[in-house]
Amino acid sequence: MKHTSIRNFITLLNTGKIDYRVFRRTLKDNVEYAKVWPNDPLRNYDFALPYHFFLIKSSDGKYIGAVLDMGKENLHAYIFNQHRKKGYLTNAMNNVILPFLYQTGRQKQTFEFENPNLGEHFVKKYGFKKIDRNHAEIDLTEYQNALPIKSKGKDLTVEEINNIIGRFESVRSCLRMIKDQLDTAYGECKEICLDHLVDQSHIAYDDIRDFFNTIQTVKS
Repeated sequence: MKHTSIRNFITLLNTGKIDYRVFRRTLKDNVEYAKVWPNDPLRNYDFALPYHFFLIKSSDGKYIGAVLDMGKENLHAYIFNQHRKKGYLTNAMNNVILPFLYQTGRQKQTFEFENPNLGEHFVKKYGFKKIDRNHAEIDLTEYQNALPIKSKGKDLTVEEINNIIGRFESVRSCLRMIKDQLDTAYGECKEICLDHLVDQSHIAYDDIRDFFNTIQTVKS
């Protein structure tokens, strides 16, 4: 994902128009961890996985930057031009993101760069060490004494809960529809295990409804 894509995503995020595809947990007042789905799997017939982002906010609550976590091999950071050189990214990286990565099981973190100045920035500001022309690395055990970072989620609204239940119903129906189509064309396809998937989807659907009912009962 390029700078322009991350910038456009942050801009769109501030409008609230893609909230239904962004699932966030607060790490600190100014940093959130998010799973961002690029597309709606029920509307696009392709396999998709979410992007993993650390979202950075200014004091007024607006999103001003993000760090895309591509695993231990790479991080991709972006901050809006007007918010650079104000310490937002440095504070987020040193006090939240890098300690959080260590606390969630990562021992080392690599950063890939094409611009040498960006590589030097990661070395100077975040303690990375250059390992070759285009890569720098940090030993995250340096953060073993950092205070634990406890993430906090946000309760779902009734509308969001109903949307989840409705989407799961669609998934159940899709599985049953695929099974019926295959069975009609080729006979009962036991080797595909669709019967088991359909049965398990019914069980999971009941479990989801029971889960939300329990939550709402506790709140009341």
